[in-house]
Parts: sequence; C-alpha cells; structure tokens
Amino acid sequence: NDGEWHHIAVTWQNSDGEVNLFKDGQIVFTGMLQEGNTILENGSLVLGQEQDAIGGGFDPNQAFNGLLDEVRIWSKVCTPDEIEEDMFTKLKGSESSLASYWTFDDLPDRSESGYAGDYAKNSGNHLAITGATYSEDLSPAHTRLFTDAYGSYSLENIYYGESAKIDLTPVKSGH
Repeated sequence: NDGEWHHIAVTWQNSDGEVNLFKDGQIVFTGMLQEGNTILENGSLVLGQEQDAIGGGFDPNQAFNGLLDEVRIWSKVCTPDEIEEDMFTKLKGSESSLASYWTFDDLPDRSESGYAGDYAKNSGNHLAITGATYSEDLSPAHTRLFTDAYGSYSLENIYYGESAKIDLTPVKSGH
C-alpha cells in the first residue's frame, strides 16, 4: 500500500478467454480463463471480499483493506486506450455499452449498510452495501464539461448537498 489512489480495470473476452488486468492504465497481467463462459443475469457481484461459497462463506480475514470508489461494468471489452482515457473521469451514465455504474456519491448517511444507486442509463442495478466504513478522502476522478455546437455546456455528476471546489480548464476540441 503506497497510500495513493490507483485505477484498476479488468477486461475479459469470453470468446477466447483472454483476461487483462490494468493498473493506472497499464497492463500488469495477461492470462486465460475458460473460453465460452457467460455471465448470467440476476447473479450477485461481491466487491472487496473473497467468497468461499455461493451465498456466503466470507472470512473477515480475506476482506479488502483499502478505499474503493466508482465501479463500472461494461458489456464490451474496453480497449487500453479507452481505459486510459476515461480512468479518472466521471462518466455521464449514457455511454454506449455501460452496463452498470456505481459512484458511491449517493450514500449520505455513511451507514455500514445501504444501497448505492446505479447511474448507468437503463440499468437500475442498485448495489447493496454491507460492512462498509467510509473515508473523506477523494479519488482523483474528474467531471467533464460537455459543450454543444453553440458553446453551451452542461455539468453532470454534481449532487445536491455537496460542495466542492471546481476548477474549469477550457480545452478546444473538434467543433
């Protein structure tokens, strides 16, 4: 543990079984899983804990000890360029192939248990939180300003009740 935030991404292609692990946008592991497997609907996703059996089997000594912010699940294999480009960017939620997106920004009571809303459009896979502790540390995710052809902008992912310093850096791009 170096005390710094890191972006971790995992890609898996079921047709050939290739799995890649990225740390801060760089591939740090490549391997193979069984090809042809699929992830079934209506299953469970466990984050931060090794599970020894379906439906339970949790050993507190095998829990993740660290901070976790923003979990994204895509219905496609993201390219290394896509991972690096968006790793510290808050998403809009309407990105193509974004299956689920939990920011953990909607947990106002900071209780040990609760639900994190899914911000992926047309998803609704809310995440049940159990056994969590919270930190005031901020991850280095950035919110983007999107401008239209007329120069009007919209600022997304700012939630009622929050206050934060916002630095705006104009960048000219394609229009």
